[in-house]
Amino acid sequence: MGKPKILVIYYSTYGHVKTIAEAEVRGLQKSGTVDAELYQFPETLPGDVLEKMHAAPHDTSVPEITTELLAEADGFLVGFPTRFGVAPAQVKTFFDATGSLWSKGALLGKPMGMFFSTASQHGGQESTAFSFLPHLVHHGLIYVPLGMPSPYMYETDAIVGGSPWGGGVIAGGDGSLQPTFKEIEIAEIQGEKFAEIACKLNAPEPAKTPVASDKPASEQPASEQPASATPKPASPVKEGGRFQRSVEPIRGLDLGVAHSKLLLRTVASMRGNTELQAQGVSEGDSKKINMCQAINDAMRHTLASDDTAVVFGEDVAFGGVFRCSVGLAEEFGNERIFNTPLTEQGIAGFAIGMAAMGHTAVAEIQFADYIFPAFDQIVNEAAKYRYRSGNEFNVGGLTIRAPCAAVGHGGHYHSQSPEAFFAHVPGLKVVVPRSPIQAKGLLLAAIRDPNPTLFFEPKILYRSAAEQVPTDDYVLPLSKAEVVRAGKDVTVVGYGAQMYALENAIQMIERDMPGVTCELIDLRTILPYDADTVAESVLRTGRLVVAHEAPRTQGFAAELAAEIQERCFLRLESPIERVCGLFVPHPLVFERFYMPCAVRCYEAIRRSLTY
Repeated sequence: MGKPKILVIYYSTYGHVKTIAEAEVRGLQKSGTVDAELYQFPETLPGDVLEKMHAAPHDTSVPEITTELLAEADGFLVGFPTRFGVAPAQVKTFFDATGSLWSKGALLGKPMGMFFSTASQHGGQESTAFSFLPHLVHHGLIYVPLGMPSPYMYETDAIVGGSPWGGGVIAGGDGSLQPTFKEIEIAEIQGEKFAEIACKLNAPEPAKTPVASDKPASEQPASEQPASATPKPASPVKEGGRFQRSVEPIRGLDLGVAHSKLLLRTVASMRGNTELQAQGVSEGDSKKINMCQAINDAMRHTLASDDTAVVFGEDVAFGGVFRCSVGLAEEFGNERIFNTPLTEQGIAGFAIGMAAMGHTAVAEIQFADYIFPAFDQIVNEAAKYRYRSGNEFNVGGLTIRAPCAAVGHGGHYHSQSPEAFFAHVPGLKVVVPRSPIQAKGLLLAAIRDPNPTLFFEPKILYRSAAEQVPTDDYVLPLSKAEVVRAGKDVTVVGYGAQMYALENAIQMIERDMPGVTCELIDLRTILPYDADTVAESVLRTGRLVVAHEAPRTQGFAAELAAEIQERCFLRLESPIERVCGLFVPHPLVFERFYMPCAVRCYEAIRRSLTY
C-alpha cells in the first residue's frame, strides 16, 4: 500500500496564499509519510473585479484542480484568501465543482483541512471559515482545522479540534505583500500535523488474531469462533473509527427533499393517494407547484368561497417576504388583503377581534420566531375565548400562519420551531405540513375548523418541495397522523421538514440491516395529536424513535414518548429514542451540528434496533 496522497489546493488571486500553500506542501513532504501535490482553483472572477481588488494575475505555473484528481486523493488541504469576500465565492466554486462527488460518496470520510491567508482583520477570516463549516458537515467530510490552540476547542463525531477562526494561518499583507517567516514556519508545522492525521485516518484496521480453543468450533460461543467458522457480516459503521462513525452511513445515497419518495411528483402517484381519493379530487385537474404556491392556492380558495375571509400581516399585501400571498390583493382587493404595522401582539389581537365578530381571519406572523410578543393574546385570549363565555362566543374563525424551522442561514431569530410552547395550551390546534399537497389540504382544514389554529410552515420547504397538487378545493383531516411508509421492526415518527431526514435515515438502515423495515409516521397535527395511530404501530413493532427540530428538553417528543410508554410499556423492546435539536439557541454557522440530521436519526434507529 502506497503513501496517502494529499492535495494542497489554493486560490491564487493573492500571492501570499500561494506562499502559504507551498509551505503546507513542504510540511507534508517533510513528514515523509504522505505524497503531497500542489493545485489551484480555476479563476472565476472577471478581470475588472481582480483589478479593483489589486490582485495578482492568475498563476499559470500551477495546474488547476479537477474532480478526477479529487476522487483519487486521500485528503485535502484547501486555502483561501479572505480579502473583499473572495473566499466565499471560491468556497462556492469548490463545492459546485465537487458536489456530485460528495453526493455519491467519493470524498466521504477523507480528511480535509483549511488554511486562510488574510490581508483583512480576523473577523473576515472568522466569517469565511465559519461559513465553510456547515458545508463540510452537510457533505459528511471530516474537517480537521489546524489553527492555533484556543479556548474554543471542540470535539464531535465528525469534527476534530480547531481554532476560533476555523484553522487559518494568519498571513498579513495585500496582493503585493508576503507572509512573515513565522507564518510560513507555522504553515509547515501544520502540513506535518495534517500528514500525521491523514495517515491515521487512512491506516487499515489491524486484523484480529483469533484466540485458540480446545473446543470444537461448533461448541464455541459465537463470539469466540474463528472467522472461518462464523463469518461476521460487514458492519455498516466502521468499528473503532470515531471519525468514520458519523459519515459512513451516507455513502452512495441521494439525500434530501429533491430525491424524496414521499413527494407525489407525478399525476399517477397523486391519483393513487387514498386521502385525495376520499376527497374526490384525485381524478380532477392538477398542477405541479411548490409548497409556497400550494399555500397561496389554499388562501385563494378560501377568499373565493368565503366573503368574510380576510388575509393580513406584515407585507402581506405585497405578497409577503416568502411570496405566499402574491397576487391575492390584486384579485380580491386591499380591503380583504392588507398590511399591518410591525406588531405581532397587535396582529393577533386584531385577528381575534375579527374572528369574534364572525370573520374568517387568516393572519400571518412573518417568522414564527416573532410570535412570542403575541403569546398572551393567543394563549390567554384566543385559546380561552369559547371556554370563558360558556360557548356563547368563540374565535373559531382564527388561523395564524407562521413560517418556522431551519432554513440554512436564519440564525437564532429566523429558525426556531415554537410548536411545543402552544401544544401545552388547551383550546388551540397546532398543525405542521410536510409537502405542498399536505399544506393545501391541511391549511384549508385549519381555516374551516371551528377552533383557533396555528399553522406552522417549514420555510425550507416553500420552494424545495414540489408535488402534483389537485387544483380543486379539498381538505385533509386534522388530528389524524398518516402512515407514509409501512414497516414491521421500528416505528419512526416526525412532522414537517424532519420527515425527509427520517426518510433518509430509514433508507440507510434498511440498506445496512437487510430484512429490517421501518414504519414512518407523519403526525401532521401536533395538538390534538393522533396518539392512537402511533400506539397501534408501536404495539406491532415494539420500538419508537421520535424526531423534531425543536430542542430536546421539554420538546414535543417528550410528550409523545411519555404517552406511548404509558400505552405500550409491556410491548416495548427498547427505550424510546428522541432525536431533536440541541438545547442551545438556534445557531447560524453551526446549524448543521444543531440539526437532527439523517445520520443522527440513523444512529438512533440503529440503537433502538440493536438494544
